[in-house]
Parts: sequence; structure tokens; C-alpha cells
Amino acid sequence: DVLIGGPGLAIGYLGRPGLTAERFVERAIAPLPARRVYRTGDRARWRDDGTIEFLGRVDRQVKVRGHRIELDEIEGALARLPQVRESVVMVRGETSETRQIVAWLVPSDPASPPPANLWRELRRTLPDYMLPGAIVWLPALPLNANGKVDRRALPAPGENARPNDGLRVPPRDMFEGVLARIWEEVLGTNDIGVLDHFFAIGGHSLLAARLVDAVERETGLRVPLTSMFIDDTVAGMARVLKEGSPDGRFPIVEVHPESARPPFVFLHGDFTAGGFYSRALALALGPEQPTLIVHPHGLIDDRIPETIEAMAADHVRALRAVRPHGPYLLGGHCNGALVAYEMARQLTAAGEDVPVVVLIEAAAPRPHAGSSGDGGAARFVKVGKDGAPEVLAARDRISDIDLRYRHVIDGYAGAPW
Repeated sequence: DVLIGGPGLAIGYLGRPGLTAERFVERAIAPLPARRVYRTGDRARWRDDGTIEFLGRVDRQVKVRGHRIELDEIEGALARLPQVRESVVMVRGETSETRQIVAWLVPSDPASPPPANLWRELRRTLPDYMLPGAIVWLPALPLNANGKVDRRALPAPGENARPNDGLRVPPRDMFEGVLARIWEEVLGTNDIGVLDHFFAIGGHSLLAARLVDAVERETGLRVPLTSMFIDDTVAGMARVLKEGSPDGRFPIVEVHPESARPPFVFLHGDFTAGGFYSRALALALGPEQPTLIVHPHGLIDDRIPETIEAMAADHVRALRAVRPHGPYLLGGHCNGALVAYEMARQLTAAGEDVPVVVLIEAAAPRPHAGSSGDGGAARFVKVGKDGAPEVLAARDRISDIDLRYRHVIDGYAGAPW
């Protein structure tokens, strides 16, 4: 056993006299007299060269995301649930990011479906960091020739091992879909349901902070970190954010706002995934080019203006609340391109300077004669005196569109501004 002692030894475990008596013991270690030491639970041996070789644990304590966890405590909590007849708890995963607690359970009544509230009941007695990230129900635990549980034969958890009974509830609206996509990127997984618990599918406090930051970075909406410890589901986060956005729209997201150059205002047309490519485009333009990402209507709720003109007018109001005056460099993709051009028309009519509007796939993509046909079409235009578009440049392919964006925008965001 590896024992530690000395002036810095703790008094014991607060409020846990049994564990204190088990771990803090009197032990004589020659040539020193008996003294109070702490049993770490680690096993080691002296090597011939005087170094200590670590051999593992005496008990079943493991470390998951910075927390030391007694797997026996989790099995004990499961054993106290009437729905569980047998249980085995282990840690699966090779890296610190992928390690998770997995519970294999045999139900008390094999004829009944898995209980719907088991994970919630377990949460009443265990802290979040000790909750299983996957629950696998088995008709019986595999045994070896000696009649003991064959831990190597336990099946790997699959998609049906979700703590919420293996049922994935898909996003029920576009806003939940946007949030689910962000969750998947932060957690490095796929097919997250809106009722999946963040802390049960691999999340921890550090990732929760990253998630909150990612949501604000992608949507402009701020979610209190504390709300993650009240309802750690996509549905719960969506509810908190909707309550904090009474006008039913995402705020404009600013990228590199510290630059003095005129902003490039980009309207994406992605109604299903939240326009994640917009940030990649903004970063490709470089740190010297500020970018304002404008999300389409209808991502948070169904309040969508009936006409392109009304959409543009609403976006113009939001834009001028952030940047009261131009010059404005506008751009848009798909439906966002149509709205961007109408915004340019309205801003120009109001006396604002709109040197360029970048339109990407504003109409159905149609390859021109002699083009390869892969990718959509991009147009760089400006609003003419009569309100009609004047084409400044055209491209048949947009596979390297970020570079063309940079070249065109650099040309209209020079030093005089």
C-alpha cells in the first residue's frame, strides 16, 4: 500500500467517520514509530534503483475528468433502487475526453420495459460527475468459468444506452436544431436528443463553460452557466434563451469588432443548422475585417415577416442599432442574398453608402456555358441610381469563395474609411 503522512495530513473526511476510520490509520513504518497515515488506495513497489513503480489501485477508485470516483459507491446506489437486480459499473474510453462511466444493469422484472425514471432517481443520491454516461440493460450479466462477472464480455454501449431510456427525442423546431448542432460539436458526438442530459453524455463543468461560450459565439445569445445545472438539456437551454429573446430573433453576431474598417454584413440562408459556415467565412476574411453575421428570421420561433421587404426592413433596424451609419459592405447566401440586396436598396434610399453587395446563389444555381458546374454562382453588385443592380464581378464557382470575398471586400474597405 502507498501511505502518506506528515504535518500536512488531513484530519479526515467531513461527516464520514466510517470512511475516515478506514483510510486514516496508525501504522509503524520502520525505523519510525507508529504514526497516523493515510491509505491512498494505490499499489506500488520499490525498484532496485530506488524509484517507486506504480501498480494501480487496491480498490476500484478511478479518475474521470478530474474527479476521483469509487465505482463501488455507484453500484451501491444502483443496488438500492428496486428496479435493479444486478449491476456492474466500469469506466470506458481511452482519453480524458472520451472516458465515461458505464453501468450494465439487470432489471428486477425482465418482463417490464426499462424504468423511465431510473437515471433521475440515481441523480438524487449521486453527484453529477458520478452519474453513468451510458446505461446498458441486459437479461443477465456474463459470467466466466468461476461464476464471476466476466467484465471483458460486457457489450459496448450503443445508441440505445442513453440515460433517458435509450430514446432520442429529435429537435422539435429549428432553434433546438441549432443548439443540438452546437452541443454535438462541443461534445464531439452525433445525434444528440433534446432531452439528453449534458452531464450524462460526457459533459462536465469545463465543457459546460465551453458550450455556453460556443452558443453565445454562434448565436449572440447568452445563456447563464448556472442554468446548465438546473436543466442540462437542449430543450431546457432553448427555453431559457427563448425567454430571454422576447422579439423572437437572434441578435447580430460580431466577429473582429475591434477593427476600424467598415463591417461586412453577411446574411446566411441556413434555416436548419444555424449558418455555422458564416463564422468560418468571417475568420477567413482575417482579423482586420470586422464581420456582422445576421441570422434569418424563424430560427427562434415562427414570427417570420411575410415579404422580403419586411425582412430587410427588420434587419436594417437591427443593423443600425449596432452600426448607426455606413458605409456597409453587404453579402448574403441563398434567401439571405435576396434580403441583403433589399437591405442595400433601403439603406441606399436612406442616404447610406453601400459600395458592394455580394450575392451567392441568390437564385437557383444554373451553370453558365463553359463552366464546370460544381458549386454555385457568386455576384458582386452594387445598387444603381435607379435601384437596379450593377454587376461588378461574377464567378461561376464558389468553392474558394472565402478568397474571393477577401479580395472584393479588401477593395472596398480601404484606408480612406
